[in-house]
Amino acid sequence: MRIIRTHEDITAGLSGLVMLDARLEHVVSKAGPVPLRRSDPGYRGIANIIVSQMVSKASAAAIWNRMEATLGNIDAASVTAMSDEDCRLVGLSGAKADTLRRVALRRARRRT
Repeated sequence: MRIIRTHEDITAGLSGLVMLDARLEHVVSKAGPVPLRRSDPGYRGIANIIVSQMVSKASAAAIWNRMEATLGNIDAASVTAMSDEDCRLVGLSGAKADTLRRVALRRARRRT
């Protein structure tokens, strides 16, 4: 397994996939370059991924910006302190708020 850190890592991974299944070569050539998307490490990064799931980029960015405006620092403690109403006001669905809280609590348990 290789950790993806650079565009070269992406290229190497795609080449490996094409070697396993030549039909992918057409897909790779049509799709063009794959962007390198790196998330912040720790809770902030996983929270951003959760917020971004199953919504448009614009919606995810709007929700994230409202969270930053409301919380300042988005971390496990600040998210778990949000009320259900706070979560609704920033645009989080009940399922996303629940997931963010569960991940935060799990992280807190692993640290103790």
